[in-house]
Formats: sequence, C-alpha cells, structure tokens
Amino acid sequence: MKPDYYFTHIARTHEPKIEQVVYEDLTNNVFGMAYKNPETGRYTISIDRRKISCLIMMMFVLYHELGHIVFYHLGYRHYMIKDSDKEDEVDWWAFEKIGLLNDEGQIKQEWQTCYECMRTRSLHCLRSKIR
Repeated sequence: MKPDYYFTHIARTHEPKIEQVVYEDLTNNVFGMAYKNPETGRYTISIDRRKISCLIMMMFVLYHELGHIVFYHLGYRHYMIKDSDKEDEVDWWAFEKIGLLNDEGQIKQEWQTCYECMRTRSLHCLRSKIR
C-alpha cells in the first residue's frame, strides 16, 4: 500500500477521521473501498489506480468512497454496505463535489462523456476518443 498525502489531505477536509488514502491492488471490478480500523476508529480509503483512466475518474473514486464515510454507510465489521440506493447517493455527492452538476443538480453538458465513464466504471477514458 502506497499512501497519497495529497488525497489524504483532501479527504480530511471532509472527514477528520481519515487515517490515509492509499493505492493498492483491489480485486475484480473494485476501483476503491473504504474501511474503518476498529482499533483506532479512523478510516482508510484504498484506490486501485491500475483501473483509473484519468484524473476525473480518480477524483470520482476518492469522493465516492469518502461519501460512504460521510453518509455513515457502515456495515458488518466496518466494511461498506453494498446497496444501490446508497451507491447512487454517494455517486451524486461525488459528482457535485468534483463540479459535474449544474445549478439544477443535473450533469453539465460538457461533462456527459465523463459521467458515462464514471457511471459505467469504464477502464478506458471515453473523452479521449472524441477529441
């Protein structure tokens, strides 16, 4: 696990109980995960950067996992609960945090392609193909 001090700083601005943001290889189609250390009560966010195609996707994964912590989506043994409503909640929170939403809470036209990447968890940047 390799720590990312910049992303740790960003995460701590939203949740002071963040211990660290780290890069590590995660299984299958998992881009990121958040978990609570039961001994310290502090959180770690893990990101698999091998699966990240661009900085916008990296920010999305960071804010998505941070959203699970901020919205108290804790499950058995302090792992995050997989639930579609909760996933949607943190997705839209992440979209708002990285600036993809307009004043009406909809995806801005210029970010539609990035939205599709994030929604489908694409391993390849779709935006680079339309330039």
